[in-house]
Amino acid sequence: MQQRQRTFSSTRTWVGFFIGLGLVGILSIPASGAIGQPSSSPHPRLFATDKRIDAVQAAIQNEGSHHQQAYTAMRARVEASSPNNLDAYGGGNYGYRRTWLAREAALLSLIASKPEAKSRYADKAFAALQAVFKGDHQDRYPHRGYGLSRAMMSMGLGIAYDWCYPAWSLKQRRWVKKKIEQALDAWPEYEHANLKDDRISNWVAVCRGGELVLMLAAREETERGTRYERLKQDLIRHMDNGFGSLGVSQEGAGYTEYPGTFLLPAIYATQQIGDNDLSVIASLRPWWKLAMYTHSFQPHSRKFLQTGVAHSTNFDEGWASLLLNQVPDPQLPQFVYWYDRHMGIKAPGEPREKFDADRAGTTWALLYYPKKVEAQDPTGIYPIGIGDNRGYYFFRNQWKNENDILASVMADTVHHGHAWDQPEALAINLMAFNTRFFGGPGKKRSDKFYSSLLVDGEYNFEHGSRYTGKKSHFEVNRQSGYAIVKGGGLYKQLGVSEATRHFHVDFSLESGQALITTMDRIRASTAHTYTWQANLGSEQGSDGISITQDREAGRPTFLLKGRNNGFVKGWVIHPRESSITDSEDPLQIKTEGQNEEIWLVLFVGQGVPPKAKVSGKGLESKVEITGKTVQWQKGRLEID
Repeated sequence: MQQRQRTFSSTRTWVGFFIGLGLVGILSIPASGAIGQPSSSPHPRLFATDKRIDAVQAAIQNEGSHHQQAYTAMRARVEASSPNNLDAYGGGNYGYRRTWLAREAALLSLIASKPEAKSRYADKAFAALQAVFKGDHQDRYPHRGYGLSRAMMSMGLGIAYDWCYPAWSLKQRRWVKKKIEQALDAWPEYEHANLKDDRISNWVAVCRGGELVLMLAAREETERGTRYERLKQDLIRHMDNGFGSLGVSQEGAGYTEYPGTFLLPAIYATQQIGDNDLSVIASLRPWWKLAMYTHSFQPHSRKFLQTGVAHSTNFDEGWASLLLNQVPDPQLPQFVYWYDRHMGIKAPGEPREKFDADRAGTTWALLYYPKKVEAQDPTGIYPIGIGDNRGYYFFRNQWKNENDILASVMADTVHHGHAWDQPEALAINLMAFNTRFFGGPGKKRSDKFYSSLLVDGEYNFEHGSRYTGKKSHFEVNRQSGYAIVKGGGLYKQLGVSEATRHFHVDFSLESGQALITTMDRIRASTAHTYTWQANLGSEQGSDGISITQDREAGRPTFLLKGRNNGFVKGWVIHPRESSITDSEDPLQIKTEGQNEEIWLVLFVGQGVPPKAKVSGKGLESKVEITGKTVQWQKGRLEID
């Protein structure tokens, strides 16, 4: 495999155990992470070094390659667009879309080999930036108005200036530089509650990252040295407080990806000028690994396992492509395999829908996709489960296609103020066969949208997200994983002294099948109604799941049918008198008592659901399914 020098690096050598990966690795990256050195011209300064542009120019000549398809799709968008015709860039604020056009046109100006083409694309980028300041954008500009809009347009303004500088006239350069200085002068006066306290909010990454890229693109970090250091310190605090060891954020996957498209460029840009303060901290958060375990290959908007307030699909606006530059070289073949099927040439959809097509994300797909790396299937190399130190555990049976089985269980041990959050103690997710079977609440706050354990019909409540759970145990073997999470303060507020969920997943059956068993153990001083609940499909609506109920081996059962002939069949092993609600969504299994256990066995597969044989009573029951035995022994769920 070809070794790369990468802009995401540090001068230190990090030795560590990648949590859940089962591999001990040494991440040793040269101090100068840039691919090639910038030319003698002051610009381009960021991201698009001469050597990287040469590599892109060569790669787009390869018929059917990633680079050729991404380049062709991006060029088609730019050619079809003008500052007043932005349909190719989707909906939303025209100021946003004009800066996206400017960024993509600017990169085309660098890639183009003929002088007239360079000038033509550079002029289109300039016209788009002019339109930003002439248009009516609800008082949203790089120098005033809503902070997130300022950041979006600031980054586009800065990158376009940096990349178009060689092709622009002196008059064009001066006009844009004046606008940049106007924005940089205005930023320090901007205040918002989400930019304070622990710096957890995605606003920190967006606003500080956008401003920092703008400053570096204009080569103003020395003149504005005090502000430069302030931006870095805010981003360092954001990474330290906002992300766990795997890179999980309390705000959720969507609010990691969207702000990440500002944060990672800021990190790469500072490292590229020789400042490693941000890259050292960022190297401890393997966001690329989190993506591999949580993002599916489903054709319906590339769904992921939900956390926080994330909706059920990602933004496809540059995050996956930017992560190509974060992955340690030894593990790049596995990430490229995932990337190709999630966002690249083997992903579902037309080329115009791939390569991080939204918000000028294709620029990163062209710059950071490695030219000579042979993709390698992670299945059998990576473990089936991985965990974050804040109590988030993710499991995946394979990296093949839309039928992959992905599941998660959460403790949610950390909460910070002035940021999005949801209570997530004991919450679960399940996706398989192009279907989201169990989903999360997104931004909805009604109890019915949570996949967790309810007490007297309640889970969320006023200020519920302030109360967190506790992690207890996590282990993975070759084909199975086990996590134990506790309800902590969240369930104490619901009137329960202790609530513990055991979650055991086994992938040792035939390919494309899974056996999952959960045990909830609840202790309280008075009687309550306890509800094991699963939101069928997420807050955005069901994936067309049908549900039927029955009894088998003396136990209540349910059958969920989704796409691709996939299903989830469940047996309520204990209490056998539990009731399954008649409603289709959410799925609810209820029991009443004081100190109770709720034990379920789930079989995930395709085709004809299996039948189970159950012997014994209560927690001493033994369940036999397709040659596997599930039982509760010595305080653990066992699958043999």
